[in-house]
Amino acid sequence: KSLKYRGISEIEKNLASFRKMFKLSDNETELCTFLFILKTFDEPERFFEDHLDCNKFCGQKYLLNILGITYNVLTSVIKKLNKISIIDIDRHNFELDDDFICILQNPSAQTFSTQLYSRIKNSSIPLGYHAVEKDKTAHILKLLEKKQNLPTHILFYGPPGTGKTSFSHGIAKKLGIPAYEIAREIKNESINRRAGLVACMNMANTGQGSLIIVDEADNMLNTMGSWFMRGETQDKGWLNHFLEEPGARVIWITNSINNIEDSVLRRFAFSLYFKPFNRRQRIKLWDGILRINKAKRHFNQPDIEYFAKKYSVNAGAIDLAVKKAIETNSGSKKNIQKAVKMSLESYQALKNSGREPVNKDRIEK
Repeated sequence: KSLKYRGISEIEKNLASFRKMFKLSDNETELCTFLFILKTFDEPERFFEDHLDCNKFCGQKYLLNILGITYNVLTSVIKKLNKISIIDIDRHNFELDDDFICILQNPSAQTFSTQLYSRIKNSSIPLGYHAVEKDKTAHILKLLEKKQNLPTHILFYGPPGTGKTSFSHGIAKKLGIPAYEIAREIKNESINRRAGLVACMNMANTGQGSLIIVDEADNMLNTMGSWFMRGETQDKGWLNHFLEEPGARVIWITNSINNIEDSVLRRFAFSLYFKPFNRRQRIKLWDGILRINKAKRHFNQPDIEYFAKKYSVNAGAIDLAVKKAIETNSGSKKNIQKAVKMSLESYQALKNSGREPVNKDRIEK
């Protein structure tokens, strides 16, 4: 008040966007604001945190008085905020997650979405070049065509490099609706992605709705093995609740379904298994990618068969290698093929921890 600030400050704008993004109630917004102040300013931290222990369970009576709420209300508020990772809880205290502190401090609220989810660009690989039957592709498109009252969840599963991600992007392009992908961190912990899912659903699924793609969703869906494999305590109840969210259109992509419980599996309207490409399918994929990138004149049929046999890589790696070869080389067939070879060989070595991959078709000594 003493500053007599005119208008709304950037932090207030960010808090308003933050509230809208996660559909926070008044009490939830107040607690987030209070914890943000404790983390940001020294004097409030010394008094409320160091002196009164307001962020610890032993000092909850002071916090209840400050916020003007009951113990039951505070418990439910903390529980909800923790489920979507806005608040971190340990045995003694709770605090605002560092990532959300950075978001609230940022001078532009527009950066919220880029840290949680991102708009998918148009796919360059048509659906027809994937090894998926036409009737199944048509069925998936029909299921995702319109926003319905009931949720529509599709599951793509199978080994890495079988075209699951590029096929999902192709579905998004064919539908012609806004499509978003949930951001992934290096650790790819499931609790850190819940906030992205909630925010994307609240902000991007209004009106006619949009398509959400959750790539590398193993950690989120494989609830049975979350503790033994990753040390995470997965909240199956939260997941099932999200899978029942009205109007949702989501494609989930995972490598394994071995540890997905039946209560989760039954909520998928359709699922599709992606097998590893055989040589015939890789030849078709190479032919399609070369045509799209207008590079077919640089590769005759024996060349395509050679590349399809030698490089067992996914569609995205092939597409990028061809694009960069054309971009950085002249029209020379020899130079372009050499550039594609170098890109794919480096990609295979990268996947194999720097070692040259062993050709399984070659008889060893």
